[in-house]
Amino acid sequence: MAELTRNTTHYIVHSTVVDPGPNSSYGTSPPYSGKGALERAIKAAHEELKGRRRAFVTARDSESGILAVIPVIDYPVAQETHVPAEAQDAITRLFADMDWTI
Repeated sequence: MAELTRNTTHYIVHSTVVDPGPNSSYGTSPPYSGKGALERAIKAAHEELKGRRRAFVTARDSESGILAVIPVIDYPVAQETHVPAEAQDAITRLFADMDWTI
């Protein structure tokens, strides 16, 4: 995977429980940097999803300013090797309707 921008220096995983209540925990990972950082961050976000948490990754610059928000979701159908054509519109709408405001 290529860097999102040439200013990206590291990635951070953010997560929260799926239906957060008033005492829910929110967390961020330490920075992932160096070769394979994006892949490692996305893998860590998928591990958070397995624990029934919502997760996303942010690409950041050297001052830790957010350059991009990368949504991470479980694969839509277990054991599929591609996204079925009938799921494409639903997945597009899912990402279009998400509010990733930080």
